[in-house]
Amino acid sequence: MSLILSRHSGESIFLHLAPGADVEKLLKQLATTGIEIRLGEITGSRAKIHIDAPGDISIAREEVLWE
Repeated sequence: MSLILSRHSGESIFLHLAPGADVEKLLKQLATTGIEIRLGEITGSRAKIHIDAPGDISIAREEVLWE
């Protein structure tokens, strides 16, 4: 899964197991490919963050978790 998010200073992103994730398969994927997080364009107090993670990893902005 590849995702690009924009975050302002102090905002969070959470990575956790997706519902129904195959933990053994995920651990094997993490051992070989890991999770890549790259900082993209920065404009003022806002940055674009690129995340490449296995499909069994759920990626969420902090405000979405608490809706």
